[in-house]
Amino acid sequence: MNDTIDNSEGTRTGTGFGKLLLFGEHSAVYGYPALGVALPFATTVRLTFGRSPAGRRPTIDDPDRDAIMPIFDSLGTGVSIDHVEIASDVPRGVGFGSSASLTAAVARALLREADDTSVWDMANTLERSFHGTPSGIDTGLAVHGGACSFTFGLAAQLPRIEKLPIPPVTLVAAAVPRTGTTGELVGRIRKAVKNRDSETLESLAKLGEHATRGTQSFSRLAAGERAALTDLGAAADAAHVVLRKLGLSTDRLERCLDAGRARGALGGKLSGAGGGGAFFLIAPDAETGKSIAAAVSEAIDDSTETGARMARPYVFVFDESGIRLR
Repeated sequence: MNDTIDNSEGTRTGTGFGKLLLFGEHSAVYGYPALGVALPFATTVRLTFGRSPAGRRPTIDDPDRDAIMPIFDSLGTGVSIDHVEIASDVPRGVGFGSSASLTAAVARALLREADDTSVWDMANTLERSFHGTPSGIDTGLAVHGGACSFTFGLAAQLPRIEKLPIPPVTLVAAAVPRTGTTGELVGRIRKAVKNRDSETLESLAKLGEHATRGTQSFSRLAAGERAALTDLGAAADAAHVVLRKLGLSTDRLERCLDAGRARGALGGKLSGAGGGGAFFLIAPDAETGKSIAAAVSEAIDDSTETGARMARPYVFVFDESGIRLR
């Protein structure tokens, strides 16, 4: 990997996007489709290269420096980075792709003029410092941006990616405290699959069906079929039922989804590995989205968990110009 890095002295920057996975949690790596969007959040990394002695670790301006350092340790002693500055508005540790946006930003800075595929490959390699065996979906969205569908082949390390038109839709997204790490939750499902647990295999197949339906509804909506919005909401609800059956939801997350549906959401589900964390609700319009966000904010109620990582509701409006925060 080091022979592709621009290791010349100077300062370089890179940026990676946050993300929201709409469909494909856990099932995508078993051959089913996934759908996600890059959010108008980003991580920007500024790397200062110098003539550091071999083996010297860079200084990192970030409160999570100890968790971040393994990324740079994995580069080996041949890369002489003196200093790392990180600026990010991606909520951390709750399922919005904070680690993927960071590794994408680092890869973009290290490779500079490389194409997106090369940056994606490096970003996903660096992502192993956080998650062990990342799927490539989060880093794909962090690098490519926009709306993307993903499918996995039998041998490829990274999934096939397809950029999709962005449909007119309003999403409300937030995050509640998590009860487990991504690695733990993914590992539990992987163990059940390895043991050929029939209920888990059936659930993954159902998640794949709902992901296909959701992706098709997303594309129909982008093509101007407004009625597809209802189908998109129904696919989200159906997928969440399966994810809840797999034990990936929490009581607080359920309260938030119920509160949003009571205010007019057409559907919603958790987003990402689960165990709490990120979730989203589909609104019929932007004004209803604001009402849904207010209801979700009340339902989160974090008064008993001071310091817990979470994210208050955001309202995202999608249209032909992209995805923006309302």
